[in-house]
Amino acid sequence: ARDLAAGEVAIEERASCKRGEPNRYTVQSRPDCHLEFSADIRFANHSFSPTCTARLSEEDDLLFRLVAIEDIPEGSPITYDYLSTETKLSHPFTDGETGLLVSGQ
Repeated sequence: ARDLAAGEVAIEERASCKRGEPNRYTVQSRPDCHLEFSADIRFANHSFSPTCTARLSEEDDLLFRLVAIEDIPEGSPITYDYLSTETKLSHPFTDGETGLLVSGQ
């Protein structure tokens, strides 16, 4: 772990497979396509005040990146807004900071 500067890639991972339906370990890339991950992306938490933004690669439709939108000190959580990618979450939840339901766009 180390400090990350705004604009720097915090996590980059290639999906292990594509699925038609969401699950706990997928990120939606298109309306009918959910990328499933098996490593670090799975542990990025949701926040309505995220430290990162989600970016799909234009060169590789299985590559997903979380890019720092602000400087992130070492040891700080890597977060992104799940609503920026998901139209329907497989497991909706209540956001711990705001009390709002996170279920999809």
